Amino acid sequence: MRNNVIINLMKRKDLFLLQILVVKQLEFPAVTVCSLNLIPKLFAKEAGLEYMEEMEKVLDSLPLYNISITEKTRCLKDPLCYWSWFDDECYCSKSPCDTLYCYPDLNKSDEICACSMLLCQWNGTSEACFIAHDQGGITCVCRSSFEYPLHRPPPNKKPCVGSCSP
Repeated sequence: MRNNVIINLMKRKDLFLLQILVVKQLEFPAVTVCSLNLIPKLFAKEAGLEYMEEMEKVLDSLPLYNISITEKTRCLKDPLCYWSWFDDECYCSKSPCDTLYCYPDLNKSDEICACSMLLCQWNGTSEACFIAHDQGGITCVCRSSFEYPLHRPPPNKKPCVGSCSP
């Protein structure tokens, strides 16, 4: 049954009929048909959209904040860094021990911390992390004294109290 309907539809010559009609005045009640089709600038005045040209000029005058895709990619690949989608900035930890890839040392007194093998295999931490062999197997160990050259902490933001206006 369904195949016959589709075959009959495909045989028709005029499946879609498109008609563009620009009308300056309509009597109410009127029906508005909306679509995702853009209105050409040529018809902007007739459609009552003259303000759009002014808005376009304002938007064109704004400076573009362009983030380098190379910087963003480098940040996302770096296990000591994270990309802040809110700030559109890259922030990097001071030491591998401060990342989520290492087990937390609550005392912060140890010279080393146990970390994910990812940090031992990554070139950026080759001076800080090494593989230690013990009777239980192998462990990635990092020095907490290592200072990452690309260290960039996020700004200290405090919650608003009272008025949040600058």
